Amino acid sequence: MHIVRFTFKLNLLVILVNTYILFFVLRAFVPLTKQLLFNRIYRFVFKTTEPVLRLFGKIRKNGLDYRALYVSIGAIVLYSILWPLDNKDKFFMGGFIYMLASFVTYFFYLFSFIFISEFFILRRGVYAYGEFARVIHFLSDSVIGWVRKLFPKLVGKIWDYTPGVGLLFTVVLSALFMTILSGFLGDAVSLMENIGMGLLALVDMFAFVWILLLLVRLFLFWIPVHKENFLYENIMFLTEPVLA
Repeated sequence: MHIVRFTFKLNLLVILVNTYILFFVLRAFVPLTKQLLFNRIYRFVFKTTEPVLRLFGKIRKNGLDYRALYVSIGAIVLYSILWPLDNKDKFFMGGFIYMLASFVTYFFYLFSFIFISEFFILRRGVYAYGEFARVIHFLSDSVIGWVRKLFPKLVGKIWDYTPGVGLLFTVVLSALFMTILSGFLGDAVSLMENIGMGLLALVDMFAFVWILLLLVRLFLFWIPVHKENFLYENIMFLTEPVLA
């Protein structure tokens, strides 16, 4: 099983449930700070998960949110238990493997998008675009900041090639995990095929999303929109680097 094929096997309900569980995972591993609460993206994650987390007590002022960790583990265990009821021909750990495969798929698309975007963000500067771009830079730098220290020659005067290293790691690691998990699910695909299909998926994703965003940008051109509008700000961020 490769990432593209697995993506199409996920139905809408599974995607929504797994995405909501992923919100709790993010809450568990991203320390809550006042700076994050001012970010609209994280504030959405916070507001959609906090009502459930309040059932497990109050949030700690410092460190990680262990309530979110407990809920994440509980949701994954519950999902793993219920999954065999609808898949009686699969082995009992299939739900857990399926959940892990879905997380690998999400992180593949998410970090691929982050590193591709970071490549253009660094070209014009972190503050050249809006709030969303700064969040992407924060995430990217926290993951591959060490690459710049170990390989300073990758950071040129015009282009910073370290996001390319992050993208390569994302494709290879995702393909490796999917190869391992596909063996447990009985739909094994080789590592090289997973890498090839992963690269093809990136091209398809970039082409589809970017053309869609260009159409939205064209539509916004005909209506009066304030330049500080969140939608306009991010449409510009996602299309301007390539157009420039």
